[in-house]
Parts: sequence; C-alpha cells; structure tokens
Amino acid sequence: MKNINIDDGREAITVNGDPERVIYIQASDFNIQLRAQRARKEISKMLDEVDAKDPKNEVEFADYLEEVDTKLREQINYIFNYDVSKPVFGLCSPLMSLKSGKCYVEEFLEAITPVIEEIAKKSAAASEKRIAKHTKRYGG
Repeated sequence: MKNINIDDGREAITVNGDPERVIYIQASDFNIQLRAQRARKEISKMLDEVDAKDPKNEVEFADYLEEVDTKLREQINYIFNYDVSKPVFGLCSPLMSLKSGKCYVEEFLEAITPVIEEIAKKSAAASEKRIAKHTKRYGG
C-alpha cells in the first residue's frame, strides 16, 4: 500500500511521560481554543451538578456517574476533534479524585490548556510570518 506523509503540524504530547499515552494537538486548528473554552464551561457545569447530586440511592447514583463519565469524555474528545479520552483517562473515570483534591478531568484541563495556548501561538506566529512574506510586495 502506498503512503504519503504530510506535515500537518500535529504535536505529540505524552501523558505522564508514558509513550503508550500520546495525544496530538493540531497546531493549525485555530478553533481548538474555542472548543476548549466551550468544553470547559460544559465540564464545569457537570462537575457542579455532580457535587450537588444526592447519592441516597447508590444504584441510581452509579448510573448517573456512568452517564457523566461518558459526557466528560465526549467533551474532552470535542476539544481535540478525536478520541483522546482513551490515552488520557484509560479505564479510569475522569471523576477520579487525585492527591490535589481535584478530579482527573480538572487536572488534565489545567495541564493541557497552557500547552494548547503555546502551540496555537507558535502556529499563529508561523502563519503571520508566511503571510507577511507574501504580502510584503503589496506594502503589507
């Protein structure tokens, strides 16, 4: 089978330094920051709802948490435009409590947001440089 390689600007990021847990950030996708902003709002709402939920009925609460787990994964996948929840969370729940007292999804978002911003800035700078090169002769 033939193959072509196109440098699409994706940057590989490992989770906890594990080469089996790699996610890719598409630097030239300027909408990734917009999707991240929207997803953070939705995730924040979900986490507030979980905190407010009364877990009296264990079976119903377990079903509810499973539903929230699925929705959290969908929001994380939405940010990156593909399934990153598998390498990020694996079989663990995005609601899993960590040593920091935050849940896994919160820690992930806090860690990945500056990385997304840095990659987006580099991509924007490269794009501006390319555009300036082509518009220079027109006085731009």
